[in-house]
Amino acid sequence: MEQKLADMIEKTGTIKLLLIEDDAGNRELVKMYLKKLNIALAFAENGEAGLELLKKNQYDLVILDMQMPVLDGYQLIDDYRRFEKSKESHTPVIALTAETDMQAIELMTKKGCDTHLGKPVTKLQLLSSIYSLLYSERTSDLRPGE
Repeated sequence: MEQKLADMIEKTGTIKLLLIEDDAGNRELVKMYLKKLNIALAFAENGEAGLELLKKNQYDLVILDMQMPVLDGYQLIDDYRRFEKSKESHTPVIALTAETDMQAIELMTKKGCDTHLGKPVTKLQLLSSIYSLLYSERTSDLRPGE
């Protein structure tokens, strides 16, 4: 999967990805999983800082921890989707969470997350989700750089 994703990134250009995660260990893990790929990775340590970055910059993809201090992922995604609606844009968001019950997953989807990954996330899960959201046939309008 890593090579398949690397090949697509090479064709379309660098992916700009924002990771909003309060846990330093999880940030390092994602960074390690993505280090061989042409991904410009930005970080925010809480929801408020993440929302600020999202409103100021354009990203191809967001990975969002749902339980954080200051502003949790549920409120962030709610606020950000309203902001995007006014701009008529859509940035794919992967919810990263320890909550895996059906009610929590439904709420994440309802709030505007495109998919979710349970913690601890594996490299294959993460890379597969990135590929699916950015390069699959059904989401061809979400490709980076377009």
